[in-house]
Amino acid sequence: MSTPAPAIEKPQNFLQVFAVILLAVIGTGAFVLSFKALRDVWVGIGSDEITSWVFPIIIDGSILAATVAIVFLSAYEKRHADRIYSWFVLLLFSGVSIWLNAVHVTLSPDRKFDMTTSALISAAPPVALMLTIHLIAILIHRQKKRSGSLNKAVNKDGEVVTGAKKKTDAQIIGIVKQHVAKGREVKTTDMQKWTGATSPQSASHTLRRLKAEYPDAFGVISSAPAEQEAIEA
Repeated sequence: MSTPAPAIEKPQNFLQVFAVILLAVIGTGAFVLSFKALRDVWVGIGSDEITSWVFPIIIDGSILAATVAIVFLSAYEKRHADRIYSWFVLLLFSGVSIWLNAVHVTLSPDRKFDMTTSALISAAPPVALMLTIHLIAILIHRQKKRSGSLNKAVNKDGEVVTGAKKKTDAQIIGIVKQHVAKGREVKTTDMQKWTGATSPQSASHTLRRLKAEYPDAFGVISSAPAEQEAIEA
């Protein structure tokens, strides 16, 4: 008699829930403290307190935006430049946030910074605007490319074109045969393009499955020569 699986999974589920709650508490606490410090910093350069709440959102919000972009772009193998840019934005504003939280303790009794420090701090919002707008443009472009890849078909020359429903295995194998006939190796990136897979992992799984089911299409010698001889006879 087999042992029920839930008895083993309960401790793991508990640890996962506990980890998520703990991370949420730590993240919330860190954001609140950073938010207060950044507000004081913005007021310290001579700005009014009414709009001071915007500055922390610009700095820490840029960190969050870059993190989301990194996760989103991780599904694309060939977008190294976009991922490097996202990491650059993340590290830049993480450094800015750390620096501003550190200089927060150097505020003078009258809560004012010197001219040089004030100038550097006041330059942060327009820099954030420039960098995050480009980051948004990257994500929009990637999303459009992904949406377009979900509806692709093949023309008479075996080239992938847009404007049709998702292809069947038979259609994909037809593309594979034409690809192999040109002396080209079928790679995961090819399969992702042909199938419209949203991730390299999914395309790799499809590639392995089709190789197992249709080895001849990939130029693999069939394991059943007797069947082929019977057909030719």
